[in-house]
Amino acid sequence: MKNFSTARAAMVEGQIRPMGVIDPHILAAFGSVPRERFVPDTQQSVAYRDEDVPLGEGRFLMEPAVHARMLEAVSPVKSCRILDVGGGTGYAAAILSRLVKSVTALESSKIFLDRAVRNWESEGLTNITG
Repeated sequence: MKNFSTARAAMVEGQIRPMGVIDPHILAAFGSVPRERFVPDTQQSVAYRDEDVPLGEGRFLMEPAVHARMLEAVSPVKSCRILDVGGGTGYAAAILSRLVKSVTALESSKIFLDRAVRNWESEGLTNITG
């Protein structure tokens, strides 16, 4: 089994930080959310690669560095309430939940939404609604 903690740290230090992301809260959020839980079991071994990861149904989990740069550009603060449209399996909402007051995630796929809710519950993330 792959050491996901090591892969997560390598993602932050080898992909996200070198792309110019310096916000310590964003770096900490990416370093603490287990990305492997938000992808299909068959994709867990590639969850931390610097590329989009297929989720199924023609959907993808965005590559980490691009995702982090987008968040840094938005500059979320703790008092924000965020709407996450097309939330997929819940990874973006999980990252955002570490940065803001609350997240409302909208997802049209019941399969993805059910997985997202299970993921958030397993992480103890109580400031997300789907």
